[in-house]
Amino acid sequence: MSEVFDVSERAIFAWKKKLRETGNLERVPLNRKYRKLDPEKLVKHVEEHPDAYERRHYP
Repeated sequence: MSEVFDVSERAIFAWKKKLRETGNLERVPLNRKYRKLDPEKLVKHVEEHPDAYERRHYP
């Protein structure tokens, strides 16, 4: 079966185990904690201060 869907056997075993233990194969959303920059906050900041990121500030 792994050849048909081009996935590793390990992935199939992991999916079967998850199905057995949880009853579904839904992905669990990741709760990421950003160490330096939260991408959403960065985008908001750049939108609020577009002049602070001009090309002339970089070598």
